[in-house]
Amino acid sequence: GALPRLEPKTMDEFDGKYSVGDSVGRGAFAFVLQITDRKTRKQYVVKSIDVSVGYHTVPSWNDAEGLVVDESKMVAAIRECRIWSSLGRSPYCVELLEVFVGRTVVNVV
Repeated sequence: GALPRLEPKTMDEFDGKYSVGDSVGRGAFAFVLQITDRKTRKQYVVKSIDVSVGYHTVPSWNDAEGLVVDESKMVAAIRECRIWSSLGRSPYCVELLEVFVGRTVVNVV
C-alpha cells in the first residue's frame, strides 16, 4: 500500500521546541541525542540523520555551514521516516512523533 504523507517541520521549529542534551548513541549515518520539550519539560530522543556528503564524527543536527546535501541520503532518510510513520503505534518499534528537515540533516523525534 501507499506510504503515509509526512508533514516535516523546519530546523528552526526544532530549535524552538526542543533543547538538546547528551548523546545516547551513534550509528553509521545518525546520532541519537536526548532532547527536552521546552514547554512541557518532557524528555524524548531524536535520531539525527546526517544527509550531507561524506561522514562526520560530530552531529550535524545544527546544519553546520559548509556541508553539502547528498540527495540520495536525503531521499533514503525521508523514505525511512515514511515507513516508520506507517507502523503507527507498535510494541516492536518506538513511535515516530515528528520529523524536522534541515539542509543537511533530518531529525526524527
